[in-house]
Amino acid sequence: MIVFNEENHTYHNVDTQEYYTPVSSVISKYKEKFIATPQNTYNTQIKLGLTHSQVIEYWKNINEQSIIRGNRIHKEIESYLLTRVSNNVEEVPYEYLNKLLRKKATMHIEKLVYDHINKIAGTPDIVLEYKHHLVVVDWKTNEKDLHSNYKNKKLLPPYDYLLDTSYSIYLLQAYYYNRMLEAIYNKSVTKNILVHIWNYYKQGYKEIDITNDLNKIK
Repeated sequence: MIVFNEENHTYHNVDTQEYYTPVSSVISKYKEKFIATPQNTYNTQIKLGLTHSQVIEYWKNINEQSIIRGNRIHKEIESYLLTRVSNNVEEVPYEYLNKLLRKKATMHIEKLVYDHINKIAGTPDIVLEYKHHLVVVDWKTNEKDLHSNYKNKKLLPPYDYLLDTSYSIYLLQAYYYNRMLEAIYNKSVTKNILVHIWNYYKQGYKEIDITNDLNKIK
């Protein structure tokens, strides 16, 4: 049995006492590590009137606030889907959640998936189980365009045919999730949906069907 420790984000096989690698860690190997230098902080230094070290601290604070926001939204979504009780949390797309609840499918929330052979594990947000197929829905709370890219930079091999963007990272995440889900349920994943929650959109979120792009992953 695999157990997820939310506090330190680890997956533990309690039968074998092995720790499995999170999908997010597997994918991070294909993204070049960003190192803040005076050169790549220069524009922000000029724009905000900050020093190099102050820009690094500024970016760190933005990242921390983004994590807090994402956790707040995710927790309310999970709570609402389980209880049907709204806490009126800002930015949570309750209308969309109600649409999901009306689906004639078994809903698995925060479904833990795993691959015993490669010792990896992960947690898709929503798995809709139908009689003969699966649909996966994941919430994304980036406050930026998912296709934002710096100077046409690519991911590292073997995925160097993909641009280094949040969207590409989510494609790879879905690719690994699908492989594990199909092995566990013995059913095909026929659709993958990203729900990007961002105030930039008129209704506060955008449903993005990534199925066709996902089929290009090799």
